[in-house]
Amino acid sequence: MIVDDEPIAQRIIQDHCSHLANLTVVNQSQNALEAMAFLNENSVDIIFLDLNMPKLHGFDMLKAIQVEAQVIVTTAYSEYALDGYAHGICDYLMKPISMEHFVAAINKAIKSVEINRLSKPDNQYEQLSVLAQIDDKTIFIKADKMHHQVALKDILFIEACGNYCAVQLVDKKLMAYQKISSFEEELPSEQFIRIHKSYLCSVSKIERIANKSLFVEQYELAIGQSFREKVFKLVK
Repeated sequence: MIVDDEPIAQRIIQDHCSHLANLTVVNQSQNALEAMAFLNENSVDIIFLDLNMPKLHGFDMLKAIQVEAQVIVTTAYSEYALDGYAHGICDYLMKPISMEHFVAAINKAIKSVEINRLSKPDNQYEQLSVLAQIDDKTIFIKADKMHHQVALKDILFIEACGNYCAVQLVDKKLMAYQKISSFEEELPSEQFIRIHKSYLCSVSKIERIANKSLFVEQYELAIGQSFREKVFKLVK
């Protein structure tokens, strides 16, 4: 859902969404009152919310109604950043919104959406259904001047390489211009574990764990001293 009184801003977000297969824009509201009317009858996963709008400020909208969706604030005013996080927003994008920052915010929002869904079901069958959805989850990784949609189950490990990260997949490697700490924040903590300052590893792909290293297929990855306790909890 896009809530913004500027047509140009709406078109930019709409265009960014059109490049990501797992996003569908279900509503575009010109102001907070329109958005509230829509949300009273419908539910969405993600809201792109402008702040300076006529009739009602974006933060006032969040105060007025209970929003379960992940809210990504979009604004040209950086002074609102601290207030935004105080309202529990998912992320904060400065206008004009670049595709790189947009994708990072979306990956973060989708992770939160899926965690929330996993915590809600009460019966076993619903839990299994949600777990299956997470197993099929994908993220977009920028490499080779393109955004590659990658299934989490295909990631073996991620290695920090200076300003880049080498994302080792089951069939290829992507060199992503992204910090390993950013990947650690975006990827589900129950599926990926930091084993070294230079390595983030898929838990399900670990075959063997030795004293100072572990093995993922044909790769041997060092275990950092400060990460050993966390890694060996997997054995216990």
